[in-house]
Amino acid sequence: MAQVQGGWLDLSTGINPWPWHAPPLPKSALTRLPTPADRAALLEAARAAYRLPPDAGLAAVPGTEAAIHLLPRLLPPGKTCLLGPTYGGHRAGWEAAGHEVFEAETPAAADVLVFCRPNNPTGDLYLEIGEAALAERYRLIVIDEAYADSADPEPQAVVPRIVRLRSFGKFFGLAGVRLGFVTGDPTITAPLETLLGAWSLGGPALAWGRLALEDQAWQQQTRLRLRRESALLAESLTAAGLTVIGETDFFCLTETPDAHDIAAHLGLRGILVRAFAHRPQWLRLGLPPSAAARLRLVTALRSARRPQVTASTTASAAAHCITRTARRISAAVASRRPAIFIQASATISAP
Repeated sequence: MAQVQGGWLDLSTGINPWPWHAPPLPKSALTRLPTPADRAALLEAARAAYRLPPDAGLAAVPGTEAAIHLLPRLLPPGKTCLLGPTYGGHRAGWEAAGHEVFEAETPAAADVLVFCRPNNPTGDLYLEIGEAALAERYRLIVIDEAYADSADPEPQAVVPRIVRLRSFGKFFGLAGVRLGFVTGDPTITAPLETLLGAWSLGGPALAWGRLALEDQAWQQQTRLRLRRESALLAESLTAAGLTVIGETDFFCLTETPDAHDIAAHLGLRGILVRAFAHRPQWLRLGLPPSAAARLRLVTALRSARRPQVTASTTASAAAHCITRTARRISAAVASRRPAIFIQASATISAP
């Protein structure tokens, strides 16, 4: 990759840029096969961290992407309703297993329902969806909660035919560890574990996963930091003349007619963002890792849109802050959760 002044600033992912500090591991974590006790210790830590009851199914997977492609193989081919557009891996996984996949804005008649909460990249929470009632209509409901860890965990009830995906790498900032979890109906998680086999996770993933999930102090501090930094990013993007149409605590989605031109402009300045082929007016931007990085982003955006950024931008930024606060409060009241995510319009595929 070419060298750029200041180095590359990768804002194209939705990964926490302040990772949990992984301590050194003993040599045995690399030289011996993991034991059943190692896996049991990880699952015990995950059950406590995600506040799962004793009867909840729990499977540890080598990244939730693995689960996205393996879960469809547990069911005979049928129809899958995907709320979206959303992360494209879900469509790819179900279609590869022979299922007919269609997208809808609301749950429609099918054998399987799949949606992300919060959605990627719009941040939709789908608060209007009553999961327990919907479970009677589908053979399986898959809820991808890859970006949900910045919310304070709540007790999870077991509902038949519903499973949830939890990503370790995004919240803990350790995507390379390749670790995730599937929780919920044990009649789904048990055959998934059988399909994965005995050694689907390596020693480092088992050890670091357990230690990180047990580190409650770090998790609480990180939740507060992600909320603060995502608010600063949204305000900075608005001040730079972009319209923020959706967000989570990990990224913001903006809409502008010159999105691809802006992405190219930023790329020439060493800043990587996520553009979308099927939504050419959208840009998704992850959290800058520092105030200096955020200033670098804003400066580059203003140079890309200089003719369009006027004094009215200040009023626009103020209006966005008011709207953003109101929407957070509304979402928090509706979900009885802390005001973390912002709902938005329909989404498109991106990891």
